Amino acid sequence: MFLKIPDPVVYNGRNLSMLAPARTNVDNVTSDGAVTTFTIVNDGPIPGAWQLRFGRTVSHQVVDALQDRLSVSAPPPIGRHLSVAGEDFPSLPALAEHEGLLSKALGFERVTPQELVEGTSFSFATEADVGAPRLTFWGQGAFSSFSGQEGGLSSIDGDVTTLLLGADWSAQRWLAGAALSQSWGSGSYGGDGDEGEISSTLTGLFPYGRYDLTPRLGLWATAGYGWGQLTLKPDDGEEYKPGTSLAMAAVGIDGLLLDGGSEGVTLNTTADVLTLKTNSEEVEGLESSEGSASRLRLGMEAVKPFPLANGASLLPSMEVGIRQDDGDAETGFGVDLGAGITWKDPERGISAELKGRTLLTHAEEEFQEQGMAVSFSWEPSPSNRGPSLSLGHTMGLSTAEGMDALLNPTVMEGLDGNSSSGQQFEAELAYGFSAHHDRLTITPAVAMALSSTSRNYSFLWSVAPYAQQAEGEPWQLSLQGERQEENGATPVEHSLELTFSTPF
Repeated sequence: MFLKIPDPVVYNGRNLSMLAPARTNVDNVTSDGAVTTFTIVNDGPIPGAWQLRFGRTVSHQVVDALQDRLSVSAPPPIGRHLSVAGEDFPSLPALAEHEGLLSKALGFERVTPQELVEGTSFSFATEADVGAPRLTFWGQGAFSSFSGQEGGLSSIDGDVTTLLLGADWSAQRWLAGAALSQSWGSGSYGGDGDEGEISSTLTGLFPYGRYDLTPRLGLWATAGYGWGQLTLKPDDGEEYKPGTSLAMAAVGIDGLLLDGGSEGVTLNTTADVLTLKTNSEEVEGLESSEGSASRLRLGMEAVKPFPLANGASLLPSMEVGIRQDDGDAETGFGVDLGAGITWKDPERGISAELKGRTLLTHAEEEFQEQGMAVSFSWEPSPSNRGPSLSLGHTMGLSTAEGMDALLNPTVMEGLDGNSSSGQQFEAELAYGFSAHHDRLTITPAVAMALSSTSRNYSFLWSVAPYAQQAEGEPWQLSLQGERQEENGATPVEHSLELTFSTPF
């Protein structure tokens, strides 16, 4: 006997629909001893819902990594580059000048697996003249998390780690290459009394390319295919291991649309569209699944300088970010609006900035947050001597992130976790004195940072060579004492730190 029952399917207290069994045989013994077998077929969300979110996260990680290679406005560095856990390895073995690197290498500073993956990258470009063809090998890591809900599942979550190795060949106006990726994901699901663990691996190959429409505006594209295996472990102890696949394509444009020079309007843009499809095979006891998702992002930034008397200038700016997520997973639409104005007076050593931002989004319900920041700095001396003062006050969302907070792929799912009620005030006063026959500058400074949850006070004493502002930052030896007070926390924390920094 064949019977198709819509979700949810519960038999003997077990929700069969969560696992989406292709054919579940249920024996029913009647009063006369006859046995009737019911074959239940249903379309439950697992494993398709988890695999789609895993594939979407991998696709976002790949596109973000490739954009670091394909961006015209911020191209990757030329030559050799190696970074581990967020610390750049120096070209020369002068490790004593890199206290952050030494601290992590010797184990004095704890490094989390996420920091190790996200902060590790390398690139090596063959030597070539400017404009000549160049071959580059590179690698990068990424770590992301996802969470969501679907059907009768109240939670679907997972962590995804991706490692990429790539090579590309570039000339004056174009770049072409390919990247090989390996991704691992693990997480869980739960709802209606059914829970379980789920994990997946995926190997992918992603060719990519870029063509420069102008020296500062580029068009890029990538597409790829991935294959792997999913492991599903429900609480009942059974285990399923279907094969999986991912197909992805993305195209975008970024750079300078309009160059207004020193007095006209300058317009920058970034835009891309991504689409993907995931599949899992049918195995005994588990039906096949498929899902698709897409993402559209558009960002625009406009600035126009206004020259004033005595070399001063006024620089207003405006930016907008738009994002649309669609498909079989979480969907939503978001708009981020930002505006700011900067005033600089080099003759008096004064600069001031006011920035505001409002974030309008809706996924299942409307959501809105705002942020504002104002800052002021005064440095009347063109050298590192004399007085200096800086003040800053922020409210709500961080304005420093700008439209990147919306366009970033990890923000949309956890947007309402950002608080808009926080405020912080920061101030620093310093004075540089001549020392050692006018060769060195000794600078004492006091600083404080006040927020609704904590208070921080610090005193800094630094020694550095005498330098003009145009010469850049020299080496510096500094001793800093700090007092940290948290609301409701005891005891108060004190720290003393000795650091040595160098521009090399």
